[in-house]
Amino acid sequence: NGLDIKLAPIAEPTAVSLHAVELGISTLKKPLDQCNVLVIGGGAIGVGTNLALKAKGAVNVTMVDLNPLRLQMLVDQFASDTIIRESIDPNLEFDFIIDPSLLTKLILSPWFKTPLCNLPIATLPVNEE
Repeated sequence: NGLDIKLAPIAEPTAVSLHAVELGISTLKKPLDQCNVLVIGGGAIGVGTNLALKAKGAVNVTMVDLNPLRLQMLVDQFASDTIIRESIDPNLEFDFIIDPSLLTKLILSPWFKTPLCNLPIATLPVNEE
């Protein structure tokens, strides 16, 4: 289809990332540029998600990863405009969480009321109380 063979491997993770961001934006109760966003995982989809969030206007993005090598890559590439952490402070609040790693239920139980995109599954509804 005319796609450069060197770019083809990133087409699928980029599409998944963009789709998750667009799904998540549709669930937000305030503009993306006013939201605190958490991206769990700094792999191909996590990085693509960060880039898609920035392209869509996100300002307050935090990325977390437990792998020291991946964490260093995130710091090297994104520390100028993204908060990079190896763990999450339970006192932080997020308006939107994107989890390519599918580990949310294990490590983020305090934020279950937050709009959540478990990739590549779907956006989960917010529990209203």
